Amino acid sequence: GLLERPVFVAACFVPPQQSTALLSSFYSQLKRDVLAVQERGGVVVVGGDVNGRVGGASEAAAGGELGELAQAVVPQRESRDGVLNTQGRALLQFCESAGLWIGNGRLAGDTPGEWTFHSLSCPGDASVVDYFLLDSDLVGRAGVGLQVHPPAELLDHSAVELSWGPVVGAAGGGQRGGELEGSPVGDEYRVAESSLGPFTDAVIERAVAFGVVSVVAE
Repeated sequence: GLLERPVFVAACFVPPQQSTALLSSFYSQLKRDVLAVQERGGVVVVGGDVNGRVGGASEAAAGGELGELAQAVVPQRESRDGVLNTQGRALLQFCESAGLWIGNGRLAGDTPGEWTFHSLSCPGDASVVDYFLLDSDLVGRAGVGLQVHPPAELLDHSAVELSWGPVVGAAGGGQRGGELEGSPVGDEYRVAESSLGPFTDAVIERAVAFGVVSVVAE
């Protein structure tokens, strides 16, 4: 109902300290799948932990002109993380070439660009490495928001939630503000161990029908 177009979600994980060659191969394959979806009229969302820090990069993460269905000007991106590393540069290059935008620090609910990783072994060591990358038709639409939740006990990564629907409190943003009204937070929307099989089957069925290969992170 948001776009009247199919939305394809890819979940990915990039191990830390990947070599440049491995990063290039990974993002080349992901770009191939993203472009295949876009060429067939689909809207793409990529989410996951890519262990890449992009600092406050904004324009570099902009994947081209806004799609014709975008209803608002894409805001500048903010981030609490000022570090740009090798894996972050690879991520930015991918965004540029695949036409995707980094939602963290840009979407309502996370305008400060909250930390997504807090080291358990080194207190105070934090970074932003968990992202949602969105098609231009999504990132500029009113009602698309992102929320970074505090990490659960004994976990070092935050849950990053992407929602579409009415957004309130966008000015507050971050972990203690920017509540997302109408957000799909019920258990029926979450992938638990008991539902992973049917979920994976459904993803594969749709991916095969669409002519692309999708890999869903465990």
